[in-house]
Amino acid sequence: MSLLSNTQGSPERVWSALAGLAFLGEQSREELEALLNPGSLKPDAGLVKIENVRQVIGAASSLGAVSGDRLATHTEVDPATLANAASVADWMHDKLVSLPSDSKDAVVLEAYAWLIGRSAQAGSANWIYELTADGFADAAAAGLVGDDDDGGKKMNSSKVVAWRRWLVFLGLAVPMPSPWFAQMSPTGRLARELARADVRGTTLAADAFLENLAQRMPYLDRGTLFLQACRRLEWPPTDRLLSPLLSAALRELHDEGRIELQQLGDSRDVVSLASDPTHPVAGFDRVVISGERRS
Repeated sequence: MSLLSNTQGSPERVWSALAGLAFLGEQSREELEALLNPGSLKPDAGLVKIENVRQVIGAASSLGAVSGDRLATHTEVDPATLANAASVADWMHDKLVSLPSDSKDAVVLEAYAWLIGRSAQAGSANWIYELTADGFADAAAAGLVGDDDDGGKKMNSSKVVAWRRWLVFLGLAVPMPSPWFAQMSPTGRLARELARADVRGTTLAADAFLENLAQRMPYLDRGTLFLQACRRLEWPPTDRLLSPLLSAALRELHDEGRIELQQLGDSRDVVSLASDPTHPVAGFDRVVISGERRS
């Protein structure tokens, strides 16, 4: 089953499973199930708890984070990677970005790319929050190619819930108090990728900056997954106008002092941001990246 089909395999639970395996070494499946859910092997525990634990193992296996047959399981993930949530999220993000398009788990970032592209096409991201989980799942599924490995749709209402959890953990969405859904925003991940790209204290031309982002975050403007989604939407994007979600993220990082979006004169290389009458920055032709080290 795919990552999203294992709906109980949240990133936090996968992290717990990997941390346990990294500390204890090879475990039998029964030992790992007991480790993740003490008491799950009691006769009166029922099947639900055990199935939830098995979905965690399934999600970890889908990421290639655990290996072994049904009798024994281990992980080769570096324990240093498992030290904190940020490094785990970086590792998970890298795994998902590296997946080929025919991978069953490519849907996590493919669906996000579709969301970025559809918002660019609409000129706004507000429509996202007007849809129910079923409505969003149907809209997203229509923009994705192929079926999941269980024969169903790549996106449905239950997978949408799991998908949002993964996006929040990866820094591609912001959690909101119930009953509101997570707010889609790549700001957190963008900040992490800029820090990891080791470009602190540099000034990049707008196009060079965006091409760098597209390599590290291919679901954003100019990235391969974004362009793939636009083709499915039958909508040709322009390199000179950014999507609403990326525009909002860049403005947020600008306001936080992490980057400075500059426009010098009437340069032909200006890239425009999606319209926001409340913000003074409408476009830029270069980006000054703060030299300050931040988490």
